[in-house]
Amino acid sequence: MKNALILGLLFLLLALFPQLALIVLAGLGMAALWLASQPVVLAFAGGLLVERMRRWQP
Repeated sequence: MKNALILGLLFLLLALFPQLALIVLAGLGMAALWLASQPVVLAFAGGLLVERMRRWQP
């Protein structure tokens, strides 16, 4: 019941302030994009590290 009340208040706020909905959706989109790109970033950094270690001469 409490979750439904919170969700209802959130929908009411989004209905009263449409620009708030755009800000919330943009934030969620950026978070999803950031989470989706993490494996790519880590793989790229790992590949650079491996390449550096391969060339390194003690």
